Amino acid sequence: MGRVLESIKATHLISHLKSQHLLGARQFSFRRVSSAAKLSLLKSNQWSNTLDQKRPMPVQAI
Repeated sequence: MGRVLESIKATHLISHLKSQHLLGARQFSFRRVSSAAKLSLLKSNQWSNTLDQKRPMPVQAI
């Protein structure tokens, strides 16, 4: 029963956040159409573009 209620609340919360445009385009943590793989591709593309333009690029590894 708890999981069902949690799922219903999550659905309503996400619906509200989307309808009010409170989620940024780069919110990757819990959106269905976004994933860690998509974030990785986005960052790789940004790094590649920066290197192609011969601009300095700070990188932080965790």
